[in-house]
Amino acid sequence: MLYNKKNKLDTCIYYFELMIFFIFLLLQYKNVYMYFDDYGYVTLSYAVQLPGIEGTSYSFAQIIEFLKLHYLGWGGRLFTYFLDIILLKNSVWIARIFMAAVVCGLFHLIHFIVVKSTGQKILLSFSGILTFSLFGFIQINILRDSFYWFIAAMTYIVPVILFLGGFILYYKINQKKNRVSIFPKIVIFIAFVLLSSSQEQLGGAMLITYILMLCMKKFHFKNKIEA
Repeated sequence: MLYNKKNKLDTCIYYFELMIFFIFLLLQYKNVYMYFDDYGYVTLSYAVQLPGIEGTSYSFAQIIEFLKLHYLGWGGRLFTYFLDIILLKNSVWIARIFMAAVVCGLFHLIHFIVVKSTGQKILLSFSGILTFSLFGFIQINILRDSFYWFIAAMTYIVPVILFLGGFILYYKINQKKNRVSIFPKIVIFIAFVLLSSSQEQLGGAMLITYILMLCMKKFHFKNKIEA
């Protein structure tokens, strides 16, 4: 056991730290506004244009039409652009809350992976502080061009959560000896489809990682492959 699951106080302290980290991120994102490409996407005018659209007065069908034209004439990061449009069309604050939750979830997943992979017992409250404090070591110029720029964050940060979350779930269901229900497999499939339509480099990394995991399971652990 890597940590004491019966230590409810330690678990409560960790989730309190997670909540504080989310509030900290929200205070940071309070100062983030739309920049550059964000204006182009939220007005459906980046790279391609639809006639009769003024500002953000458009329908869901027009968003789909824009994404189709954008895909044919510019690029295939459909889920990325869709997120940026939907969130910023409704409110900048919705995008702020969403990104604060995404970054918080990302560090929670990183913490989960570290705790599960270490060979020593560790307090969640202690490891949580160490993990969340890593955010402070990211250079400000990197934060400006990724975390604190909505379209860049949708492109490079959100897919990482889909990547890590999908493979964590895939690893967990492959550890079970009993037959797994179809639901987690559907969740993994959706996560990987959204990932593939968000960022091409991570899409390629997903395919390579999946093949490597299949090879490890088949030839190293000598287990039957659960696709």
